[in-house]
Amino acid sequence: MADLENNLIEDVVPAKFIDQPIEKRGSNETISSPSEHLSRCFEINVQYTEEIHRFRIVSVCLSNRKSAIVFRSYDDFVSLHQHLVEVTEPHVVIPPLPDMFDYNERKISSEQLKIIKKLKISYNNVIEFGKYLSSIGSHPVLCLNDRFDHFLMDESFFPPTSITNKLKTYSILKLVSNKWKTNHRDCDDFYECERNFTSEYDLKMQAVVNDFQTFLISNGKLSNVLGHLSTCVTSALIVNVSQPETVNFMKAFTSNLDLYKIYLDVNETVTHRSLGVILQYFYAYNSSYKLMLSNRTDLMIKYENSNKNYQRNLGSSKAEMAYEEKEQIGEEFKNFSDKARFEIKRYHSNRSLGMVNSINDYARSQLEMLRHTVTLLKSSISDLKSNL
Repeated sequence: MADLENNLIEDVVPAKFIDQPIEKRGSNETISSPSEHLSRCFEINVQYTEEIHRFRIVSVCLSNRKSAIVFRSYDDFVSLHQHLVEVTEPHVVIPPLPDMFDYNERKISSEQLKIIKKLKISYNNVIEFGKYLSSIGSHPVLCLNDRFDHFLMDESFFPPTSITNKLKTYSILKLVSNKWKTNHRDCDDFYECERNFTSEYDLKMQAVVNDFQTFLISNGKLSNVLGHLSTCVTSALIVNVSQPETVNFMKAFTSNLDLYKIYLDVNETVTHRSLGVILQYFYAYNSSYKLMLSNRTDLMIKYENSNKNYQRNLGSSKAEMAYEEKEQIGEEFKNFSDKARFEIKRYHSNRSLGMVNSINDYARSQLEMLRHTVTLLKSSISDLKSNL
C-alpha cells in the first residue's frame, strides 16, 4: 500500500509550479476588485442525512458572518454543476462534481459499522462534496455566480427539478477524453508542455488505478481464504467434539479469525470509499483541465484558418473583411491564452495541494486502522495461548 501512495504523490505537479501561490484573479468582466472576491468567501461544512437523502450544508459568509443551513439533494448539486458548466467562461477549469455513492452497492454489515464507528473512520465521500463547494467558493470567478450564492444561503431556493442530462458527472467528463484526440502542434511551447503533461498524468493515474484495483482484489482474496479456513475449522470441531481442550482452542481460533476477517472487509470498504473516491476525483479534475486546453486549441485552429482565409483573399474585395475577422479571432485567442495562464497556475496549485491533503487524510485513517488491527492480533494471540 505504501508503494501505491508513493506512486500517487510522485510527479503530481510540474517543477515549475512548485511553491507558486494561487493567483487571485478572474475575468475582467466579472470581477471588479479583489475585495469583491474576498467578500464572497465562505466557510462550508457538509454532512449527509441518510434518513432523508439530503446534504446538510452549513455556510458562513466571511465578510458579514451571515450564516445559513440548507438541505440539498444530489440532483441539486448536479443542477448547480451543469449551470456552472453552461455559463462559465471557457478558460475556467471547473472542479468536478463527485459521484454520489450508492449505499446499497457495497452494503456495510452491522459488524463492520460497529468497527467503523469505534475507529471513527469516514466510510462515505461526503467530505468530497464539501471540498467541491469550497473549491467553487475560493475561485475568483465561480464564487461570484449568483446561483452558487443562492445554493448556499437561500433556504427557499429550489433549482429546476428536471435535469437535462442524468449521466453521472464522471461519466460526462470521461466523454472529454474522446474529444481529446488532436495532434495539432500548439504555437506556444508553454501550452504544448501542458498538453503533454495532461497525457502523462492520465497514464500515471491509470497505472495507480490498476495498482489500486490489484490491492482490492488481493484483499478480497485474503478475506475469502480466511472465510474458508474458518469454515474448515468449524467443521473440524465435529470430529474433535470429545476433546474439550481442542474444541476450546478451535472455537477461540475461529472467533478471532472471523473478527480479523471483518477488519479486512472494513479496510476494503473504507479504502474503496476513500482512496477510490480520491482517484476518481483527480482523474476527473484532469479531464476538466483537458477540456479547457481543448477549448483553447479549437480557438487556435479557428485563428489559423482565419489567417489562411485572409492570405487567400489578399488583393480581392474580401480582403478587408477577412482581415477584420482574423484580427477579432486573434484578439479572442490572445485574451483566452492570457487568462488561461493564471487559471493553469491555480489548477496545478489546487490539484497538487488537494491530492496531498487527501492522501494524508487517507494515510491517517489507514494508520489508525492498522493500530487497531495490531491490537486485535495481539489480543488474539493471547487468547489462543490461554487455550493451548
